[in-house]
Amino acid sequence: MSIPDGWLPIPFALTADAAEAVAPELLAASGAVPGEGADVDEATHFLAAAMARLPVTTRVAARMWHGFGEVATGVVADLSVEERAADTLDAAAPADFPHADLQRREAHDDGALVTLSVVTPAGAPEVAFLLRVQVPTSDGLVRIVDVLDRDTRALGAVWDDALQLARG
Repeated sequence: MSIPDGWLPIPFALTADAAEAVAPELLAASGAVPGEGADVDEATHFLAAAMARLPVTTRVAARMWHGFGEVATGVVADLSVEERAADTLDAAAPADFPHADLQRREAHDDGALVTLSVVTPAGAPEVAFLLRVQVPTSDGLVRIVDVLDRDTRALGAVWDDALQLARG
């Protein structure tokens, strides 16, 4: 898998205490060098929050955090793989949410489908935006990257990265 610049694989669904304990060590192990004026304490706090956040779906197998680089957004990308037909991508674009309104759909020649939807996560009173990238493979699997956030600018900043992550 090719990981785009600025992304770090992280654990997910940790308790807040465990996330706070692990975050400084994970940042140190990443080898990232803070830029001038970087607030390392703030970055550590954001990383801990990303690790404590529950996954977008119960099928998530891995999580990536966009915490480095000139345009570090702090968003998380949840990665999963499902065994299903490529012709189910449109139906699965807004799946897993009580309410979803598709805003943008981008189909690629390789079969990849990128969608942006306004969604209402279960148990959340506020709406969010879901960037979902689905890439079918030749062996009947679909690689999925879900980026759920309330900041559309952040989603736009990682749009191509999410596609790269899903393509592997």
